[in-house]
Amino acid sequence: MTSPRVMTTHETYSNIAWRPGTKTKYIYLTRNPKDVLVSYYHHMAGYRAYEYNEPLSQFVQLFTKGKLPYGSWFAHTLDYVENLNNMDIFYVDYESLHLNFEKVVMRLNRFLGLRNLSNEDLESIKERCSFNRMKVDSNTNMSRFEHRRKPNSADFLRKGRVGDWEHHLTTEECANVDRVTDSYFSKTTKKFIYNLD
Repeated sequence: MTSPRVMTTHETYSNIAWRPGTKTKYIYLTRNPKDVLVSYYHHMAGYRAYEYNEPLSQFVQLFTKGKLPYGSWFAHTLDYVENLNNMDIFYVDYESLHLNFEKVVMRLNRFLGLRNLSNEDLESIKERCSFNRMKVDSNTNMSRFEHRRKPNSADFLRKGRVGDWEHHLTTEECANVDRVTDSYFSKTTKKFIYNLD
């Protein structure tokens, strides 16, 4: 592949291919753990390959214990949070994109060392990155894998809302996620945004 190139991955910090001194730049996008949990549940329940047929309540237990195919989301995210200064990394929350899209895009643009963006550029980027646009775009909606999905399962891009967890998780399940989140992140400055109110 010729440079520059863009690659996406769910790899852990310890497995990422990087060397100090390289010109590689990383963008790490995360989301609050409750919305991640609900989204991940619908993802696993929707694809035949995972063979997951249990209710959300069971998934909460697996998620909080890190007993899922990609391991612990909490450990994965914490590794990046603790190592932000070891890599040339742009760390951003999904929720921040909802709160101030233009500001985040401008920061990302500076991080990547690209030309200045005009207001028209920003509007175009915002439209092309909108959930509604991505939901119908075959490059982002994973429609090419539709044959791997279970009948009547949720779309790959389901809702894209911040705070949808409030419609799915019980008070007890929320408390469980909060306990685990605190056990991982209490010694960091990381604070998650759970709704936009």
